[in-house]
This record gives sequence, C-alpha cells and structure tokens, in this order.
Amino acid sequence: MVPVVDQFMSVLEPCGLNLYGVVSASSYDQNAKPALQTSVLAPGTQSIIVFASSSGHLWRAFVRDLMESPHHLTDEPHPLDAYVERSLAAASSHIANINHRWFTPTIDAEIHLDFRSLAVQAGLGVGSKLGLVIRPDVGPWLGLRAACFVAAEIPSSPAVSDLCGDCPRHCERACPGEAFTEGSWDVVKCASFH
Repeated sequence: MVPVVDQFMSVLEPCGLNLYGVVSASSYDQNAKPALQTSVLAPGTQSIIVFASSSGHLWRAFVRDLMESPHHLTDEPHPLDAYVERSLAAASSHIANINHRWFTPTIDAEIHLDFRSLAVQAGLGVGSKLGLVIRPDVGPWLGLRAACFVAAEIPSSPAVSDLCGDCPRHCERACPGEAFTEGSWDVVKCASFH
C-alpha cells in the first residue's frame, strides 16, 4: 500500500471502512462540474481516495462504539454519520502534514459530490441497472462513506469490469414489483409496489 493510504487504513479499517479506491485529480476533474473541480474544493489535490464499507464491517464497529459510549446514540441526530466523522477525524491526525479535505455523502453535507460516479472512477465498483455501484465480491452491499481529496500523488485503482453486460439478469426477473421496464429500473413502480 502507498504510505498515505496505509496510514488511513490503519485507522479506518478497524472502524469499519474496509474498502478504498483511488482516482487521480485530473481524471476526476474531467467529469466534475466546474463548481466541484479539485481546484475549487481543495486546491493542490493530486489524488482522491474514496472509502466504503461492506459485509457488515461498519455496523459491527459502530455497535462496538455504542456499547462503549451509549450516549452517542441519543446525543447525535445522525449517530452512524457522526461515528464515521469521528473515524475520519482520527484518520486525519495520522497525515496532519499532508493537505487534505474530507467529503461525505450525508444529508447535511456542505457539498454534495456524486459519490456513485466517484466510486466508479476510483475502481470501487461499476454502475448497475439499479442505479447502485456493485462489486463482484459484495454485489450491491457497498456503503460509500467518504472521499478524501489529498495533496499527494497516489496510484489510481484499476477499473472494475462491467458486471451487467453478459449477466442473465436474474434481478430483473426476480423483481416482485416488475420495476425493470425497458431495460432500466423504474423507481416509481418500485416505490408503488412497496
């Protein structure tokens, strides 16, 4: 692992953020709206590390935190988001000498990035007909939690191959609400069914 990523993961993996991917700032900027370019959000950014959770790792770590500090459940309006924010702050202390800025996909985030697109660019997975990012090892069970714009050059992660291309589309046939119409997911039909 690259030292910066290694330092982050030494803190974040035990906190439940067990997956990451990296995209170069120049690749990200090619697809970002002008107001969301790295030069605007975090000048000097060379790489963006996207962190995610899968397979219950985050939930188990969060529950351990609540067992140690039960007040986190009642003192904070969004306890899981607050737990992730505390974890990110702890990780930041390990690279205090490198300029970096965190972004999270929370409802009350100051800036809203397109985390699905960012995750695909960072090699965490691929887009799917469900509108979710999927991975070959965990399918759609991927929680996108944070992106760190870092003033350090880190090798980009390889892209994940398209998983839906030759798929027999079991998800479409299994959908009880028949929400896959004309080759895409119909969210209104899905919501009406549920």
